[in-house]
Amino acid sequence: MGLSDSEVSRLLAGEVPTDDPGVPEVAAFLSDLRASCPPAPVDDAVRRAHLAAILQEAGRVAAERSSRRRRGAPRAVLVVVAAAVSLLTAGVGVATALGGHPLELLPGLRLAPPASPRSSEPAPPA
Repeated sequence: MGLSDSEVSRLLAGEVPTDDPGVPEVAAFLSDLRASCPPAPVDDAVRRAHLAAILQEAGRVAAERSSRRRRGAPRAVLVVVAAAVSLLTAGVGVATALGGHPLELLPGLRLAPPASPRSSEPAPPA
């Protein structure tokens, strides 16, 4: 027996839908339950206490989520830095494997001292 939301609402309101053969039994059970356990009136003080408890719990859950979010930020930075270092290391490895020097990729960087001019004259004494 499967009931839709509208059928459940009708059953709880005391109406009996006739679509399902098992529904009259459920309706009879709910009627007996309502007769043996009538709803008690709720005091305003109880309502206020319940509302205060709900608001307190909602605040606690919101604070916990916010602290989790703050703890996640340094972790995200660490992951980004680790990924960047890994990619850089892989790039250096590939450049070296292809026979190049990885630092040659940096503009303006000299890897060797400038070539001395070739001349037949001896270098002046220092």
